[in-house]
Parts: sequence; C-alpha cells; structure tokens
Amino acid sequence: MQYKKVTLPDNLSEVALDYIKSVIDYLKKNDKLNNVDTGTIHLLATSYEQYLKANEIIDEMGLVVPGAKNSVIPNPAVRIAKDAKSMCLNLMTAMGLTLKSRTKLNQIDPDTEDSPLAELMKSMM
Repeated sequence: MQYKKVTLPDNLSEVALDYIKSVIDYLKKNDKLNNVDTGTIHLLATSYEQYLKANEIIDEMGLVVPGAKNSVIPNPAVRIAKDAKSMCLNLMTAMGLTLKSRTKLNQIDPDTEDSPLAELMKSMM
C-alpha cells in the first residue's frame, strides 16, 4: 500500500504520541495504512489527547466543581472525556483497532499481535 508520513498535532503528550505511533506501526506492519488514513489518524490523536487532558482535570478537580451561588455542578471535563472517548472508540473500531472490529471486519488477523488498544489496556492494569 502507498503511505506517506502522517503529520501529528504538535501538542500531543508523550503518552498520546507513544500510543499513536504504536497505532501507525501496527497498521503499517499489517499493510493496512494508506494515504487516505492520515486524517483519521490525526483525528484519533487529537481525540485521545483531549481524553487524556480531560481525565487529568477530573483527577485534579473531581467529578463535581463549584458552580454559581455556592452550588455544586458536574465537572464539564467529564462530558469532554466522555465525548473524546466515544470518538476514539468509533475511530478505533472503524480502523480495525479493537479485537471485535478486527474479528468482525477481518481486517487484521487478531492472532498476529496485540492491538494498540490491548497494549494500552495492559499498561493501565
């Protein structure tokens, strides 16, 4: 397959950059990366970074934050994290980066190697 280098956002954290590089390496190794995928990779990188940043804010501030008139409101970062996670999962599924999508779409042999998602999940345990 033809593939040109993906230009990633400059503001990626080391965690997000490592993950996206592993996605790119995985897709290249399985000959599943093409020039038309560069936008999707960029979106995945951006969404994953937003997810990580939102979770940092949640860790620092908690699930609720002070609101107007001494009220307590849901932390807006929870919604941001939820939306970014949803976008990431949709993109990963579309790219065959989850076990179910690889098996269902038969895009990449699930027995060849752990996907970037599986590697990420293992590192979180």
